[in-house]
Amino acid sequence: MAIFNFLLLCLFLSAIPQLHGNADMQNLKAKHKETLQNMPRPWEFMTNGTIYLLSSGIKYQNVTCIRAKAVEKNESAQTFTHNVAVKLEYNDMTDWIHMNATYVPFQFTDQGRIKAFLDNEGAAVTKYAFLLTTPRCAVVVKEKNYTDSSYTSTELWLKDWRNENVADCYMTFINVCNCNSHPTSYYPRQCEDASVH
Repeated sequence: MAIFNFLLLCLFLSAIPQLHGNADMQNLKAKHKETLQNMPRPWEFMTNGTIYLLSSGIKYQNVTCIRAKAVEKNESAQTFTHNVAVKLEYNDMTDWIHMNATYVPFQFTDQGRIKAFLDNEGAAVTKYAFLLTTPRCAVVVKEKNYTDSSYTSTELWLKDWRNENVADCYMTFINVCNCNSHPTSYYPRQCEDASVH
């Protein structure tokens, strides 16, 4: 009888941590879901304010900074147009390229949220797939296809160049950038002297 009571006590004690662990897991899942719901969707990230390229898995030749700002947006269609400013430095000279890029939704999650945009203006078709968006930053996989070539790059975009506290995005970016933890850095502050057309 003593052995039976001992086994019963062991069974009872082993069940308590598991039940407590399940409650903790449910709490964690609920907090994670709430956090995700409070994160900006890609469309909101891309259309509210100015965005800057902070890091890339590949080097863009002679580029020191890239800035984009929404100049048109259609919330019901989830489309928008960016004015993009690219600062180039070469042979002790500085040059700016200004262009407009129009984006349309391309891919959706199972819940119907946009997770990728497509820009098919000019000589290339560019797809932007969002891996993570926060109020301060986004991790994006950019796939650019020309008629005769293509490339893919993972990029870290920043909302406010004065606040580079983007540790949450940076860790995700480093894990997926295919850059051996040595990404190319760009300088968002240098894009402030470009006038938006």
